[in-house]
Amino acid sequence: MRKYKELEIILPSFTCDKHCPYCTAKTTKWSEKEMSIESLRNNIEKMKNDFSFIYLTLGGNGEPTLYSLEILEEIVSIFDDFQIPIKRVLTSGNIFRNESKEKHEMFLKYGWKFEVTAAYTNIDKDMNLLGYNHKYYLGERFRNSPVFLNYVLLKDNISNMVHEINSWFSNYLNIERISCKLLNINTRENGEDNKISRWILENAIPKSDRESVKSILDENFEFISHEFDSLNYKHSSGKDIHFSWKNGKYGLHDLVWYCDRFVDYHLNSVNPLEVLNEKSLCCRKFL
Repeated sequence: MRKYKELEIILPSFTCDKHCPYCTAKTTKWSEKEMSIESLRNNIEKMKNDFSFIYLTLGGNGEPTLYSLEILEEIVSIFDDFQIPIKRVLTSGNIFRNESKEKHEMFLKYGWKFEVTAAYTNIDKDMNLLGYNHKYYLGERFRNSPVFLNYVLLKDNISNMVHEINSWFSNYLNIERISCKLLNINTRENGEDNKISRWILENAIPKSDRESVKSILDENFEFISHEFDSLNYKHSSGKDIHFSWKNGKYGLHDLVWYCDRFVDYHLNSVNPLEVLNEKSLCCRKFL
């Protein structure tokens, strides 16, 4: 049995209703190709007895829930009998709009959770930074949904991190977990010569400060475990706090599907089915 932290399905469209200044997709700029659902289905069927994942994430270069209900359900149904503990769709908040009601109900029917990203509990401030116009936090559809929240670590919010975490858990009882996120510059080429990577360098908490973030979490929350290059804590409410502190090789514990094949975060092809029977280091390095 091959064990990964995450299986990530990345949809190729760059269409999004948000304009985050740190958008990895815009700076990494993967080539946009046609999504082959049939190829995905065939590969996943071969893996169900030999691979295990903690998370299944449906994401995209843009907002995945802007795809049609038919396409989304076709993808989601592929994994319905795959025993992955946590299945989630990463969303800008679009899934909580009235026009996305049927898509929202579909994800709930299949037992999926919703993952959103924020930098501030102050909604107006968050909307201004991340470039969206929908106060989805305040709606009943959001409040009645199982939600994971990503907290973007910035130089102007790190001093309020503990207060923000406490506030989210207190005001939104449906939020099951908060993940503290260090931002990546161009993950494909490690390039800094673009406005998005420069914004991250100027405004985000650098990975070199990961120990400082860990110290804040250690002082305020109960440490639970360290696994897959991530630190896990327990909030006083009983909810989970997660810190992927990226001390190891990026993507080492993930398997990514993009368009018609498995890839690493540099868009190099990966064949996990061959890895099952291959002992060479060149193949095992992806596990």
